[in-house]
Amino acid sequence: MPYPKKVDFIEKEGFTSFIKGKRRPLTALEIKQLQININTNTLGKSLMLAFSQVASSEALRQYFYEGVQLADKQISHLGQMLMKENLPTPKIMDTHISDSTIAPFSDKLMLYHTF
Repeated sequence: MPYPKKVDFIEKEGFTSFIKGKRRPLTALEIKQLQININTNTLGKSLMLAFSQVASSEALRQYFYEGVQLADKQISHLGQMLMKENLPTPKIMDTHISDSTIAPFSDKLMLYHTF
């Protein structure tokens, strides 16, 4: 976490100064929440990608792939917020997915895990 170089005083109560164009550094809690959201979306993306690979129904494959695209957008958007502050972003887990096409679970169970 970057150490502040100078002391900033609060001009008004609240965190809405970014609306006026004045940027402030992210707080530690905001950084942690961004990282948690990125990690959650990374796990969800990997799960959806694996499920789209083994689903027996074409409609389910498409549904899971749309989930992959949504998670990818979230990861890139939240990661850019961290990169603007020169902070590292969590790694993706797509490389851990095998190339198996045999479903370990039923389509119903895979669909249940994605809700």
